[in-house]
Amino acid sequence: MNKPNRFRQERDFLLWLAQSNPTRRPRKQTHLIQPSNYAAVYTPAANNPIPYAGPCLIWRHSLSDGGYGKLRRGRATELSHRIAYEITRGEVPAGTRILHLCHRRSCIQPAHLYAGTPKDNQEDKEARFARHVPRLPIHRPFQKYDSLLKDGMKHYWDEPSHSQPSFLPPEHKCIYTIPAGILELCQICFKEKPHQFSDLKGFDPKQQEAQNRADIRAGLDKSCVGRGPQNSPLSSVPKYTRIVVGRTHFQAEPTLFLNTQARALIHHQEHS
Repeated sequence: MNKPNRFRQERDFLLWLAQSNPTRRPRKQTHLIQPSNYAAVYTPAANNPIPYAGPCLIWRHSLSDGGYGKLRRGRATELSHRIAYEITRGEVPAGTRILHLCHRRSCIQPAHLYAGTPKDNQEDKEARFARHVPRLPIHRPFQKYDSLLKDGMKHYWDEPSHSQPSFLPPEHKCIYTIPAGILELCQICFKEKPHQFSDLKGFDPKQQEAQNRADIRAGLDKSCVGRGPQNSPLSSVPKYTRIVVGRTHFQAEPTLFLNTQARALIHHQEHS
């Protein structure tokens, strides 16, 4: 019996949150990537200290063993997030790989992608798996992430206008990652590790997703609504709110939404 792929389990759970489902990609499409190929998820990844804006766009079709979306271009099989980068920015720079600010391998949101070196990838990974308040991104200038956010939002793709039937959430074994404050959360379903100081009894991931979506949709600039793979880049991007550190859910101002788990990094920058 094959061992379950945790990346595929995570992707299937995210599609369940988005009221969508995995499916085969049509053999004939007008464009390499179109809105029917992905679904929007607004719940941020568990314990991600790196700032990013807007929803993740989760690939609904085939995944590689490493958890990245894949598609056919001619006779070659390529990774869908790299294709999304090429559609919006052009050729991938030599010596770089396409990295995710959101730390979700199945996400193809261009606003969450950037070309970085293997060193950048390792630093972001170490930041996510730090055992305490992440120190590494604090030592790296926030201006770098500020620049990545602004550049990414020029190529932002909005949620698709359609939805698909959603089945039961996929069964999985929880995989816990770094603490959010003092809590360790499952990377797949966001539930906390049992027997910790605080608990999330009654936590409903779909209800939280709905609340996140309401907050973020209220914060997206009108110029971003309805954008997709065939749109040209924005000449300017909306401003975003810099969130002060805290563990409770924040109320977004009518500006661009940032994931709440970037709070410690931004708080340090605001007070340094």
